[in-house]
Amino acid sequence: MKLCLTNISYKNLTFVNFIKKVKIINSKYLELAPGLMGKSPLKKRHLEKIKDILIKNDLKIIGLQSIFHNCKKIDLQKTKGKKYLIAHFTKIIKIARYLSVKQVSIGSCPSRKIDIDYKDLFTLNHYFFNKFAAIAKKNKIKICLEPISKKYGNFFLKNPIEVLNFIKKIKKGNIKLLLDTGNLELEKMDFRKVFSKTQKFIEHVQLSDKNLKLINVKKIQKHLKFLNNMKFKKTVSIEYLSNKGKNILEQKNLFKSL
Repeated sequence: MKLCLTNISYKNLTFVNFIKKVKIINSKYLELAPGLMGKSPLKKRHLEKIKDILIKNDLKIIGLQSIFHNCKKIDLQKTKGKKYLIAHFTKIIKIARYLSVKQVSIGSCPSRKIDIDYKDLFTLNHYFFNKFAAIAKKNKIKICLEPISKKYGNFFLKNPIEVLNFIKKIKKGNIKLLLDTGNLELEKMDFRKVFSKTQKFIEHVQLSDKNLKLINVKKIQKHLKFLNNMKFKKTVSIEYLSNKGKNILEQKNLFKSL
């Protein structure tokens, strides 16, 4: 099991200062939101700096998240909108490939936030995820599909069972399930029961609270103990929203105990 930190918990810090926090906590793995990696995350010169920092600090990015953050609002049912979203995803995959990242997480995708008839919504997302899967596959990258509750303005794939059913219908080998504990709390679903039923489909787990601004280290410890007992060997991230990080010493002790 690879436990990592994410930069969405350190939103106001520069990438260099975020890495300083990572070193204090003693994590070796990161899940990164590209939009928080700097002002020009797509420029090769900037990516070279990011890569150098990672090498010097012996750190590895296990995945990208929040990949559609700051996407412009556009009608995704029209050809222009479809081309825009696919082009944006292609740029994210280029970042992932350059930084040797093997998976990207898709949660709040704009195509899942359209309040239209469910059949039309399914058809639209089936189209996009077929395209996303093909682009990712060419670059040997997996897509971790995250359930997002309606609370966040999402109308499609609100819980892990809906995600799993969609994965089975779309039949793309590189689209896997992302299990998020905060989502499970919001959907009133038991983490251990859902994990046990869906483990073979899970590629990534995010340990969060139903209130994304909170971090409960004791609860995280319990989840990690369970995952360890279940012999989960894939990736896990500690996720909460913060400007400069919280409970740094508690997290340091948590990583030390692993």
